Amino acid sequence: MWRCKKMDMIPWAATFIVTLLVGL
Repeated sequence: MWRCKKMDMIPWAATFIVTLLVGL
């Protein structure tokens, strides 16, 4: 359960960070 959640959170966090960088 936790591993699956972490795997789902990694791409989401990466996309969020990229969006912030592009916004800046």
